[in-house]
Amino acid sequence: KEKLHLQSLLSLYNLQPGYATAPSSTPVLQILNIVTPQTLQSDYEAIRSDLTDELKKFCHGEEEKFELTIPQYAEPGAGKVYVKYAKIEEAARAAREISGRIFDGHTCIVSFYPPEKYEKRIF
Repeated sequence: KEKLHLQSLLSLYNLQPGYATAPSSTPVLQILNIVTPQTLQSDYEAIRSDLTDELKKFCHGEEEKFELTIPQYAEPGAGKVYVKYAKIEEAARAAREISGRIFDGHTCIVSFYPPEKYEKRIF
């Protein structure tokens, strides 16, 4: 049942299994279903801290360089999380590890996001 649910979510967002190593890989990830706009409204700083601790695990070397963007409750993209890593390999590893995880009863969906849209804050 859970696998069928994940397949439905993947098709809803036009994603394919195995996308973590697709030729369209970028250093930027979009993560869906990891937070909701409602939880952001009440626990933004705690959520940001928890996600920072989790997402830095995928950085190489001593410097944990990545940029985390979590649009606030009323902003476009609220409920989505964006992560920009220094290297595509780091983003691919994070995508493989996070995709399909259950977080707060929801299955996380990870896709690569166009860096140019991320830089312009088009969420």
